[in-house]
Amino acid sequence: MKNINRFYEVGHQRIGGIQGVFAIIVDLMTGVNYIYASWDSAGGLTPLLDEDGEIIVSSGFELERYRKELGFNKSSGHSFNPVR
Repeated sequence: MKNINRFYEVGHQRIGGIQGVFAIIVDLMTGVNYIYASWDSAGGLTPLLDEDGEIIVSSGFELERYRKELGFNKSSGHSFNPVR
């Protein structure tokens, strides 16, 4: 079986020229969304929150779409290799 990445980058945006970046990353096993921010040599990762302060979790439909974009399907022999 082939292993695929557990995390999927939904999108990113550069800030301040090439010095900084924000990225939204989804854990394909739990659906939890994270925001990654970096500037020069510093960076941080934290769960992405909605307007009520709740952690954003992608729906099953969204997770399936992301998995398909990565080429994951049951018949291809791919498997997740979770980091524990």
